[in-house]
Amino acid sequence: MMWARLNDKGVVEELIDVSPNGRFHESIVWVEASKSVLIGDVYENGKFIRVGCDVRAKEKYGILIAEASQKIDVLGDAIELGMATDDEQAAYTAWRRYRVELTRLDLTETPIAWPEKPH
Repeated sequence: MMWARLNDKGVVEELIDVSPNGRFHESIVWVEASKSVLIGDVYENGKFIRVGCDVRAKEKYGILIAEASQKIDVLGDAIELGMATDDEQAAYTAWRRYRVELTRLDLTETPIAWPEKPH
């Protein structure tokens, strides 16, 4: 069993796996939640509703886009300078394709079908 801490608008701000009873100030609102509930979900009429995207998904997306962009920049330099090997040219194309696939993700879906990272 999980517990979700709600803000004054009913948005989940924290999730814990121990009962909050007696551990926090009584003004803090905690609601029992299933393991599928995520930070950012909204509690309304006794149900959790998924709106927007998961904070963790946004963080992962940012990390993956940054990594892809860094790889593309370095490989692009090698290509532009005429120093790229055949493997580096293939990697450049693969990383660019991967970055485009990332930008096409719907971060509000559950589960998110993350594209496979190039090798």
